Amino acid sequence: MKKLLISSIMLLFLLVATNADSFTDILQDLAIQTACIGQYSATQAGGGWYDDPQDYYTPAMMAERFKNMSGNMTRTTTFYGVCFDYAEFAYWDIKDYQTLYNNEGMRESQFFLAGVDSNSNVITLSSPSNRNEATRIQNGVPVKTYGSASFRDVKTHKMLNGERALHHAWLWIMRNDGIWFWIDPTWTDNLGYVVYGYVANGEEIQLRPDEKYCINYPDYLKNLPAPPKWGKKLAPSTSTTTSSVSTSNSSSSSSNPIGGYFSFGYTGSINLENETESSFFNFNKCGFEFSTETVADQGDIFAIFSYDYLIDYSEEKTVDSWLVGFDWGYGLLSFFQPYLGGSLGMKWTDSFSWKNIGFAWKVNGGIRIPLSSFTVRTDISYGTILGLAGTVAVGMYF
Repeated sequence: MKKLLISSIMLLFLLVATNADSFTDILQDLAIQTACIGQYSATQAGGGWYDDPQDYYTPAMMAERFKNMSGNMTRTTTFYGVCFDYAEFAYWDIKDYQTLYNNEGMRESQFFLAGVDSNSNVITLSSPSNRNEATRIQNGVPVKTYGSASFRDVKTHKMLNGERALHHAWLWIMRNDGIWFWIDPTWTDNLGYVVYGYVANGEEIQLRPDEKYCINYPDYLKNLPAPPKWGKKLAPSTSTTTSSVSTSNSSSSSSNPIGGYFSFGYTGSINLENETESSFFNFNKCGFEFSTETVADQGDIFAIFSYDYLIDYSEEKTVDSWLVGFDWGYGLLSFFQPYLGGSLGMKWTDSFSWKNIGFAWKVNGGIRIPLSSFTVRTDISYGTILGLAGTVAVGMYF
């Protein structure tokens, strides 16, 4: 039992560590996915014949993913183009899978094409649009800006020679604590490592990429800063207009993701006094749990509604029970969410009849760890049927 408890604790810390910054992970993943789809055309960019830069990321590197994404079609749309094409492809991936990005920490609909002309001190944010709503045509694509909020007095990120980007396009994405991040899938493809960062003190700052996403990893990357720590989540936007890029975007039909987790769990008894009866997987004294759970991020309150079937067949009598439970939880972090609660119900001995029915209860406390589209939850409980017990549950997001 001690080994089981230690193993469970180690598993929890491992899960926390691997999910410590899922937001920057999904941004880096998006950068290389877009780089795999595209190939940069120097001729298109320069207006004459030029040798193209090396295409480090190719479709074959993500062939299995692209197969799954293509659905019933047996092809993947790729492109041979310029920086705007990379940025637009990345934009539409977020648009198509917005709930996933929101669940990983993106704020509402705060993702935009970022562009710069000849002034590296001003970045323009925009979104692909129809021709009726467009405020400009960029690379043949109608795009919409949002008044003065679209024009940011922010210095662009730097090239290898130290000069700032000009005549370029990439992507801005806001984290749910209000910090803007950026990814440059074009430079990612041309350099062989993820080029991304965040905005602070009036400039785009490049961050150290994770080596698992990189083909090249020059030494200077090791000296780049790590992502800023997650701050307090901003309150949901109350505006339904696009008066401010930083708070809303009318091209989106929703803000925070709507959905929840459906979970299935196993409950095993814990007998610390008698080692011969302390097996967690003693199926004569155990239970099963079905639950629905609300989604929460850092600073959010969430609820768990559970339905337990618990049995104790370890004595001469057999005891069955049904319990209905409710838990309140709080997201200390987006990936570390403690909760407390209890369950009430009925039990019956040997056979189900009015004279054999009794009252059953349990109280419990635990930790939930959301991991993108699924969640892992574990708790310790004490009740009338199993006594001291532990539960491990896994849920899927719907």
